[in-house]
Amino acid sequence: MQRFFVLGIAASTLLVAGTVARAEVMNLVNETFDGAPVSYNYAYGYAGGGNPQTDRGNLTASRSTIDTVGVNGSRALVLNGDFTQLSTVPPMPDYNYSGFGGGFGTFFYDFGTNKASGLPSPNLGDYTGHIHLAAAGISAATVPGEIQVQLQLPDDFFAPDANTDFTPFANINIPVRVGTDFQTYTFSLDQVAPQFDAGVPDAERDFAKHFRDIGLINLNFNVQASDAGAGNDADNFFYVDNVVLDAAGAVPEPGSAALLLGGAGMLLTRRRARRS
Repeated sequence: MQRFFVLGIAASTLLVAGTVARAEVMNLVNETFDGAPVSYNYAYGYAGGGNPQTDRGNLTASRSTIDTVGVNGSRALVLNGDFTQLSTVPPMPDYNYSGFGGGFGTFFYDFGTNKASGLPSPNLGDYTGHIHLAAAGISAATVPGEIQVQLQLPDDFFAPDANTDFTPFANINIPVRVGTDFQTYTFSLDQVAPQFDAGVPDAERDFAKHFRDIGLINLNFNVQASDAGAGNDADNFFYVDNVVLDAAGAVPEPGSAALLLGGAGMLLTRRRARRS
């Protein structure tokens, strides 16, 4: 009889708490580029081909700026790829590729205590976002691109290294096709499987295990320029505006927390009385 009574109280307490839980949405990133300049933004370019496989990234140039080319003339992040130097070398046999990209970072980190503040939910499906993207300098109707969410941990997280950079953890690479007019793209972080960095031990390749250790999110935007007729010139642009990333999850209302604690107290009191 004692065991039956204990289980009944616990079950009813959880049921009451669950019925008054509410959903909350926490905004993690909300970047319009219209306010203070984004201090941490960057650009990169890449190129190569084969056969044999050859990296020609040293013949590319890139830059990131913020200019009034966004939605309705607002400010936006401008990524530029310059492939002019590729015209000085013969094409590689079999295939050639080139592309560029860039992005910006948002820290979830207390630099005073050197501790990550982490993210609010262990479920990748709770993270959703939307963004405006457009491209320029392409001859094709659309260009294959990518929204890349980079999750990073504090420096030396798994093992010491020679630099002070954050530790790469996982990339979530979401494919998109971008045209010359701004369009809104929505995404969620469970849309594709995360790709864990090679330096992450196999036993640690679990977002739910490390969601509270995330200290930096880089949002990158990549363009496969060679697949869009961009050409070996400097007139290749990717425009990024109105970047939002939210996290949703269920949290108990204050009343439900009290009921839950109250039920636990009744349970504890009853058990002590029986033992007395």
